[in-house]
Amino acid sequence: MKTRKSILLTLIMIGAFAISSCKKDGEDDLAPVASPASVSLIADKVNVNQLEIVTLTSSNISLTQQTYIGTIGGQNVTIAVFESSLGFQIPDLAAGSYTFQTTIEGECF
Repeated sequence: MKTRKSILLTLIMIGAFAISSCKKDGEDDLAPVASPASVSLIADKVNVNQLEIVTLTSSNISLTQQTYIGTIGGQNVTIAVFESSLGFQIPDLAAGSYTFQTTIEGECF
């Protein structure tokens, strides 16, 4: 049994070494690929009351429209654009937790 464990451990180590040492010629010469900037939409607060205005700050999103449409609690809300920020009014909803959803410039939030 001890011999089987030693053989298995040896095979695992050889496999790991073989995989880690494999690389294509010139691989070190390649420049790292820059990952695309992440987009975000961040609310200024999460605990809000009915008819309160929520401000959203966008990051790495090119806002091309003056308004967008979102939903909260099954109701549509108009999202207005103010430079790189957006804002909407909480509809008249019963107290509780609701999910806000929108699509802005092809990105779902």
